[in-house]
Amino acid sequence: MKKIISTMLAVCFMMISLTALAGDITVLLDGKQLRFDQNPIIENDRTLVPVRKIFEELGADVQWREKDAVVTAKKDDMSIRLQINSNWMLQNGELIYLDAAPKIVGDRTLVPLRAISESFGAAVTWEASSQTVYVTTAGNVPNAPDSETPSTPDTPENTPGDTPSSEENDFEQQVLDLVNQERQKAGLAPLSWNSDLANVARAHSKDMSVRNFMFHTNPDGLSPFDRIKNAGISYRSAAENIAAGQATPQSVMQGWMNSAGHKANILNPDLKEIGVGYFNSTTGYKHYWTQVFIAQ
Repeated sequence: MKKIISTMLAVCFMMISLTALAGDITVLLDGKQLRFDQNPIIENDRTLVPVRKIFEELGADVQWREKDAVVTAKKDDMSIRLQINSNWMLQNGELIYLDAAPKIVGDRTLVPLRAISESFGAAVTWEASSQTVYVTTAGNVPNAPDSETPSTPDTPENTPGDTPSSEENDFEQQVLDLVNQERQKAGLAPLSWNSDLANVARAHSKDMSVRNFMFHTNPDGLSPFDRIKNAGISYRSAAENIAAGQATPQSVMQGWMNSAGHKANILNPDLKEIGVGYFNSTTGYKHYWTQVFIAQ
């Protein structure tokens, strides 16, 4: 299952810029604010930070091999190896797929904070309102504001979804029809509508609007796969497309079909079921869209 999830994470896309400067992001390690000589960046929903600083703060020995652009780090019985511009991390001999590859910015090597921290046993949480990443090592009490709240906070992701309006419902059905038209053109079988998946998709579209974010992973750290699992839906493989700002089913489908990653999900012959969630908001991008696909 780990390999399936890692593979599917590689094909989840969103219709906004995948790379952004994140100079206003704060990183707290066990309550201590880390200072970097190179601003973190956000790529594919992941925060990347200077490698040496985070490794040393986590107590790991780090080495840089310039000839092949490889970073290695060791701590106790954990060893990880990363290569610049490669989405694969070698962790104690096991290949792990990374949503964002290490890269060089300026003269600093940046690595994905969550993957690195969790490899060394730390927990990572994200607070969207303050643009803060909380890294908590083993044996330390989390310092994030939600550390004393229940594990399932009252958010649109884990509360029953509102009944969609007639317009929203109609738009969702139009997207289903358009998806199956594209699949028919490609000689593929149509996708079946899954009402439970639609509820998951609607909740995520609404959540992106209410909490003002535009990521596959929500501010609570839940991925599309977590949301599907939490809804009690079993699957063999899964994928998700999201978008915002497109006012009609036709325009959002055009955008998805003009994007190689989104198109690959829509025309994936292995996927069999779909749920579509559209949320019409008065704020932000105003129109929020989510497609969730599964194969049983």
